[in-house]
Formats: sequence, C-alpha cells, structure tokens
Amino acid sequence: MATQHKDPTTETKDVPEAEAKKAKSGVKETAAKTSEALGTAAEAATSGAQAGAQHVVSLPGQAWGQMARLMEGLFSQAFPPVDIIDRDNELRVYAEIPRAHKEDLSVTVSDTSLTIKGVIRQETVEGDYIRQELRYGPFSRTVGLPVEVNPSAGKAKFQDDCLELTLTKSTKGVTLKIE
Repeated sequence: MATQHKDPTTETKDVPEAEAKKAKSGVKETAAKTSEALGTAAEAATSGAQAGAQHVVSLPGQAWGQMARLMEGLFSQAFPPVDIIDRDNELRVYAEIPRAHKEDLSVTVSDTSLTIKGVIRQETVEGDYIRQELRYGPFSRTVGLPVEVNPSAGKAKFQDDCLELTLTKSTKGVTLKIE
C-alpha cells in the first residue's frame, strides 16, 4: 500500500509506506543526535562553569554547522568599521564613529598596528525606548597594518563622525637606486 506525500514545490507523489517510515525515522534520528550533542555541550559548559574549569566540547559536524549558522552575524561587525587605503608614501585610514566626541577618542600607532579607543556616551532622553539598537559605551579596535609606518609622523583629524588618519610609511629596508 502506498502513502500519498504532498510536496508543496511539486505535484502529489505516491511514496511507498516503507520509504516514508524510513525517511521519518532518519529525520528523527538526526534530530535526536543533534539534541543530544547540544545537551551534552550545555551540561559540560554548566559543570565547567560550576567547577571553575574550562572544557572543550566536540560537536558532530552537522550540529556544529547548525550552531555556526545561528551564531553567524553576532560577532561579525567590528567597531568602528575602517577603510585602509595604500598610497605611494602613506596609508590613509578612515573610521566611522557616529555620535562620538573628539575628546573621548584616542589613537595609538605602532610600526605595524593601529588602535582606536573611545567612548560613545548615551545622552539622556525623555520618554521610554521602544527599540534601542545604537551602540554606546567604551570600544577598542586594533587593526594590523599592511606595511610598517613611522608612528611619530602620523596625523589625525576627526570631523563629521569620521576619524581620518594619515600614516607615513617607514623608510626602513627601502632599496635605494644607485646612480
């Protein structure tokens, strides 16, 4: 005896009852394994936190992929976002820092990295928030530079919520043309 299986993307198909049961059991088995793996991970994390120890939990590939997709986007946006442009003798760095004040920002440059730190203060508002998505509080971002720069020769300007840095490339290791 055949069971009718309705697939919304195609027309109605006749599927043997044995095949339908096998497919259902395969889905249930995968769901049970995923649930078990996630439960084991949660238990290990809880017991590790209670004991003050760190545990590494191994998840099956399918569960790991599902968890990775769920977590995607949570940590994907670094703040502040930056553009780094390589010019002949300098690097230009642009960082968008909306609602920040110049006096709340600091920039540290080393030979091969750049750190931007600051605080975005939350202004007092009248009324109740219905939705609050803007970023407030302290932040710090360190970015590796593609070439060495001379930290003492840099310039910084903050205007219209944009930090603009001009970093002079280092002359260390430059090959000189022999005349």
